[in-house]
Amino acid sequence: MTPQEAFVTRLRRHRERQRVSIDDIARQTRIKREQLEAFEGADLTTWPRGIYARAWVRAYADCVGLDLDDTVNEFCRLFPVGDRRGQGTVEEIAAIVASASLSTR
Repeated sequence: MTPQEAFVTRLRRHRERQRVSIDDIARQTRIKREQLEAFEGADLTTWPRGIYARAWVRAYADCVGLDLDDTVNEFCRLFPVGDRRGQGTVEEIAAIVASASLSTR
């Protein structure tokens, strides 16, 4: 079992122990049932990327009573769709674009 599979299996088992159904999560989060089922199968091909993927994982964790930050942080370490590394690059590019241009004398 891969670390990604172990992560989603642990989440699914926790959800089941808490007696929260996929339909309950779908209603509360407005995430499609099919996408939640795919997530629990470690298939994120239909999931959004970046901040939206993290928001969906946070919402799932909230519905099943898991620690939000720990769950999202682990998700980001394991799945590239939740990767936060792009944020530094975006900030660096924004700083370059926003900086005053050098004037010629």
